[in-house]
Amino acid sequence: MSKRTGRQWAILIGALALILWLSFVFGNSTLSKQESAEVSSSFMEAIEVVLRPIVEWVTGESASYDLLHKIVRKGAHLVEFAALSFILTVLLRLFCGTWKTHAIGYVLFISLLFGVADEFLQSFTGRGTSVRDVMLDFVGALIGVGIGIVIIELFEKIFRRRSK
Repeated sequence: MSKRTGRQWAILIGALALILWLSFVFGNSTLSKQESAEVSSSFMEAIEVVLRPIVEWVTGESASYDLLHKIVRKGAHLVEFAALSFILTVLLRLFCGTWKTHAIGYVLFISLLFGVADEFLQSFTGRGTSVRDVMLDFVGALIGVGIGIVIIELFEKIFRRRSK
């Protein structure tokens, strides 16, 4: 039996991370409207001490509970899909061995496809669907790809210096 290489382990861990993250994303999509609101309210209350002053500083006005709740809910779309596309970008780099710019388009397309599937799944929970949420998912995907490329390039630069 042959030993796995570091790259093979990284792919295995990345694939596991992708499966777990998709389970998290789609698991959130199966929550009812009330359950989803409770989850986001709990999270909002945990970060309100930081979020409220930022929102009030940006808007110059007192931030209502509804506004903070909406920011948390919409921010969740960005974060979920930024993480998803980050994982996909890392896996793409591990599989390809080099950057293939057209393959980044595949990551974005797959992320968009998952965003549409996420909204479709929500339609069965009574929460409804939103094109705006799919757009937020896609913006999150763009952010995740960008962060993934920057981090990978930094790591590769560091390891190239160490190997010289």
